[in-house]
Amino acid sequence: YQYRESKANLDFVSGLSNITPYNSYKKDVPKGTKAVDLEDVKPYSNLCGLFAVNTTDPAVLETYHKAILAAKAENNLAFD
Repeated sequence: YQYRESKANLDFVSGLSNITPYNSYKKDVPKGTKAVDLEDVKPYSNLCGLFAVNTTDPAVLETYHKAILAAKAENNLAFD
């Protein structure tokens, strides 16, 4: 994954990501507010989620996979 130079966020999907103090210039929005306009988010904010690991060891990957599934079972999916 790499960023392409842009003045707008190229991963933006209206209504998908929550606005946070880290991904938006807007600071006074209620928690859980979705970004609906491209101007709601900073150009290089990671809005769609990225999980990266530095191994190809199947045992280690399985440990990560189990942890991800456990977290998914306890929490709703959120992009923020």
